Amino acid sequence: MYIILLICFFLVSLIYASAGFGGGSLYLAILSGAFFSVSIPIPQFKFIALLCNGTVALIGFIQLARSNKSNVPWKQLFFILLCSSPLALLAASMKIQNETFLIWLGYGLLLAAIGILLPLIVNKITHILPTHFIYPFASIFGFLSGITGIGGGVYLAPILHFTSFAKDKSITTITTSFIAVNSFVALGANLPNFEEFNSKLFLLVPAVIAGGFIGNSILRLKMNTSHLKIITAFILVFAAIRLLIR
Repeated sequence: MYIILLICFFLVSLIYASAGFGGGSLYLAILSGAFFSVSIPIPQFKFIALLCNGTVALIGFIQLARSNKSNVPWKQLFFILLCSSPLALLAASMKIQNETFLIWLGYGLLLAAIGILLPLIVNKITHILPTHFIYPFASIFGFLSGITGIGGGVYLAPILHFTSFAKDKSITTITTSFIAVNSFVALGANLPNFEEFNSKLFLLVPAVIAGGFIGNSILRLKMNTSHLKIITAFILVFAAIRLLIR
């Protein structure tokens, strides 16, 4: 099973990093057993998904920030993170039943699929929302990130595209920082679940690091990843339906 997980996490990391995301939604879908049987307790797989998601996003953020320093609105980005991270911490600290978590995750995956597809469908519609809308949305997405373990960048990106908050080439830098911060904040709230942790799951971290480096190289080359995004969105919809109907 672990060989299959290693391959899956490497591929997910590569695909998501090439789109400027961390991969948390698909990591969680895989570990929740949406595609094949995986016998890992929810607290443990949420912990490892957050760790992998945050690591890939942090790698992407560092690489993108170095090459895109002048175009990132750093002050506004700080306030976005200030709005989202406390709610991510609060939500991650909440005790919810396993069944409730899987329902939240199912709807979170559906929303992630919409977040991936929306910029592709309406890519000619820009600046239709006031810039200040970003901050309440960031708070909402931070809360969703803490509940589900999905970093939230896939939710934030479409909103950024529909405002004049940042230039298009800066949006991936903003979303990767959003994912990294929310993931690591939520990870901190999940540290008590580290007890009796299956150490084999840590093998997934180097797999996503390798995939993340390759994916970020593809992103910087500005290769067209539209088809990969569409396929990923439909995979997320399939996983969400599996979680919601079982």
